[in-house]
Amino acid sequence: EATELLAPVAESTVIAAHCHLPMDVYVGRHHLFNTGTVGNPLDGFMGATYLLLEGDWDGWTGVFRRVPADFSACVREFERQGFVEQVGQVGRLIVEEFRTCRMRLAPFKVWLSERLGGQTVPDREVEAGWVEAFLALPDSAIEAYMPPEYRRAHLPRL
Repeated sequence: EATELLAPVAESTVIAAHCHLPMDVYVGRHHLFNTGTVGNPLDGFMGATYLLLEGDWDGWTGVFRRVPADFSACVREFERQGFVEQVGQVGRLIVEEFRTCRMRLAPFKVWLSERLGGQTVPDREVEAGWVEAFLALPDSAIEAYMPPEYRRAHLPRL
């Protein structure tokens, strides 16, 4: 899929964003980098990841850097503003992503759809009991519902 999306791109080096994971991979003729994330890591690292590019005539080399961060202030702000009360149970999953630095919302939607016989989350109001049951699962069980790239076995080693 990435090869198809990158086909019309003339440049050989592409900087991507939004997946919240550091990335340095080749996709066909393209060298693809993703900087990681500063504010919402999903690889379990409690902190920011950024990318420095070093170039020469042979191309670019990515040097990833990590800076530890404490997201507890962010979680406290969610609580102070009543985020979960305003957003509902989906908000609870978002707060858990900041608390754990691991994906929770997307795997929950897959898990719940499986339990609802294929219905998707927007088709029904999310019940607190469902979220409680999902969050009570061991991390390894939650990981099974994540896209493969976000599972610990596939995460880049920095």
